[in-house]
Amino acid sequence: MQIELSPEDIQALIEYARRKFLEERWPLSPELRSIRAALGKMEPKPEPLPAPKPYVPSTLAMRKKRR
Repeated sequence: MQIELSPEDIQALIEYARRKFLEERWPLSPELRSIRAALGKMEPKPEPLPAPKPYVPSTLAMRKKRR
């Protein structure tokens, strides 16, 4: 049996589950691991962060260094 859900339905289920996890007395209980794993599969992956820029001292710091 396969269920066809729209992206809006999936997002609503994810938000509902997150609210319930916040209300849960023991959110890290072993019984909830399978539900967390299923949510991880349903949720879209976030975009990776851009690479950090290399450090370049400011011109003011360079002037102070020359003194």
